[in-house]
Amino acid sequence: MKRSDFLIRLVSFVVFLAIAVYIGYAIIDAQLHPLSTVLAVRYTMEDAEETSGYIVREETPLAGARAVVTATEGEHLSAADPYAMEYLTSAALERAEKIRELDLRIARIDARLSGESSAAAAEAVMALSRAVSAGGAGGLDAALFGVRSQVFSEGGSASAEELAARRAELQQQRAQLQAAAGADTNALLAGRSGTFSAVTDGLEHIAPDALDGLQPADLPALFSGVRPVNAVGKLITGLSWYYVCVMPSAAANRLAAGRTAQLHFTQSFGRTIAMRVESVGISENGQCVVVFSSNRFLAEVAAVRETTASVVFASHDGLRIPREAVRVDEKGKYVFILTGLQAHQVYVDVLYELGDYYLVESVTPGELAEGVSVIVKANDLYDGKVVQA
Repeated sequence: MKRSDFLIRLVSFVVFLAIAVYIGYAIIDAQLHPLSTVLAVRYTMEDAEETSGYIVREETPLAGARAVVTATEGEHLSAADPYAMEYLTSAALERAEKIRELDLRIARIDARLSGESSAAAAEAVMALSRAVSAGGAGGLDAALFGVRSQVFSEGGSASAEELAARRAELQQQRAQLQAAAGADTNALLAGRSGTFSAVTDGLEHIAPDALDGLQPADLPALFSGVRPVNAVGKLITGLSWYYVCVMPSAAANRLAAGRTAQLHFTQSFGRTIAMRVESVGISENGQCVVVFSSNRFLAEVAAVRETTASVVFASHDGLRIPREAVRVDEKGKYVFILTGLQAHQVYVDVLYELGDYYLVESVTPGELAEGVSVIVKANDLYDGKVVQA
């Protein structure tokens, strides 16, 4: 009997000791190898080359030392369209200012009569923004008055009949002023069709054919100039525009003349444009000149000369996770994700390497998704193991 009691106590002690050792080991292991996780984040990585260069177009400066610009930035003009009005006397200039003011006041009455005053106010603000960007004094004055005319009501709370009468009165005043305009006022015509820009920089003489055979050292001298004294704007007569830049030879050699490349112009006008590679120059000191062209968005780049762009060779979209979270066995690369309190093994394809990170997607769609906890560090992981922080 005593022997049986002794055996029971011995077995109980051994079981207790085993449990204590297991718990102690688990505690020590948790301290030495704590569970570490990260969230899988959707990430787009571009294989791109940052560049700095110049935009070139077929351009002609537009003269008019005493003229007030009437064309708007990016407007397409035909050969007979006026781009500015030239006023030879102070009386002519004063008359023109009054006519422009009357035009804006009449337009505002029209907006009120048609119930579009809110839209007209928004357009007035946009016109002011365009005028500030263009830098034309005449256009800026008109835009400022346009905003004022929307803020300070024309006719207050007048009825439709009163507004119509007021409009007729303003029309009559305008007609009288217009009839008085004579030899002291000249309309300056475009002379040929093209896109107008009020921004000039003295580099309008640089034509696209000047970009042939350039070396990197040629660009600073080519793109230096002084703004023409009498120019009030320029006319862009070609349908295409060109972006010329210097690139490392290794990156430029990934391009081929006649092929298409994607360029991000985020700094100047925020677009990604598919452009034709016109030429890849000869390498000089590890760099070469590359010329791109496009026949789209000409009006948007009309005022831009020097800018930056990213030449995108490839784009990769995947889930960003640390390298150390990726493990390898005979079947391939995999990660452990945390599902509840269990580790779940998920095989992945590595799409791109980002230093200490990988862009991955799960081999089985949907197993690894954005926001899922990926186990980076833990001890003795296996599929289905219960883990806790």
